[in-house]
Parts: sequence; C-alpha cells; structure tokens
Amino acid sequence: MTTQIAQILQKQMQGYEASVSEDELMELSQQFSLKTFAKRDIVFSQTEVCQEVLIVLEGILASEFAQPDKTVISRFFRSGNLCSNLVSVIQQTLASDNIIAITPVTSIALPYPLFLKCYLHSSTFGIFLRKKLLENMVEAKHFISIKTISDTETKYQFLENNYPQIIRDTPSKYIANFLGITPEALSRFLARRYKS
Repeated sequence: MTTQIAQILQKQMQGYEASVSEDELMELSQQFSLKTFAKRDIVFSQTEVCQEVLIVLEGILASEFAQPDKTVISRFFRSGNLCSNLVSVIQQTLASDNIIAITPVTSIALPYPLFLKCYLHSSTFGIFLRKKLLENMVEAKHFISIKTISDTETKYQFLENNYPQIIRDTPSKYIANFLGITPEALSRFLARRYKS
C-alpha cells in the first residue's frame, strides 16, 4: 500500500515543482492512508473535531450545512483538491458543516499533525502542500463570491463554465442545494433555460 500511495503522490505532484526524493516519499507514504467513501457517506462530521486532510483523487464531495428550512451546499471538492474542515482541524473545534461524498470518492488521508509539520517546515513535500492550499483558498473564495453576490443563472453558469464535471456527475438535488433552490425549482429553471 505504501508504494501505491507514493506512486499516486508522485503523479499528484507533477506540475507543482516540488522535488521529493523517493526515500522521503516512501517515508511520508507510510504515514498516509488510502481512503474510499461511498456515495452519501459523511466524510467529516460537524459533530466531531476534524483530524485529517484529504487529497481527493477521484469523486466529488460537498461542504453542506443545515439551515432551519433547508440544506445548503457552500462548495464542492473534486479530484486534485485538498479537502478538510480546515477551521475544525486547525482550531481543534467542532466544524460548522459536514463534508459529504456526493459520488464514490477515493482519497489520500494525511493526519493533521503531519500535514502541519510538512506545510510549515518541509522544503520538498511542503511546497506541494502550500501550493495546493493556496489553490484551495482561491477556489473557496470563488465559491463564496459566487454564492453571495449572484442569482441562480450566474451560479449555474459558474458551475457550467468552471466545473462541468460537477454538473455532469452530481445528482440534481445537490446542484439545487448549491444554487439555494429546491430540486423542483431547478427542474423549472433548467426547462426555461433550455427552452429559450
């Protein structure tokens, strides 16, 4: 399993200018685990303190929280993303949302203490993690901006233009939750949209 994780990490690091020796990669891989989640699994629960960071290899996850009258999805995670309840893991507090698997998911799990150590002190694997976290922050900012200042059409176009695999592979109820409408309203919206 360690060799498999090392090979996967090596592929993930391509294009990130992070040069990690094979020995170091094998040593790190011994502390990581390969995790799979079934569709609808709660990956990180808002009732628990998060303890790890995932590198998503396959599948789609969503950050969701419940409001009194509905469930809201604030963002999606896809292949290549870091995924965690970062506030929970960093502050060691309960999370404000659940991270759920929308589709079957395969990931590499990094225990948070090791993630933090590599992030702060490693001049090899840490470069990869810092660049990934920066990507994650920019992507989160895009999701937040689009959620707070946009109408349904603009939100849908955002997903359609930037995340077509999410539109293609995600059940419509989750798209509706992201858009802030009911699944029925999404059906009407799409019917009107494609009619015009």
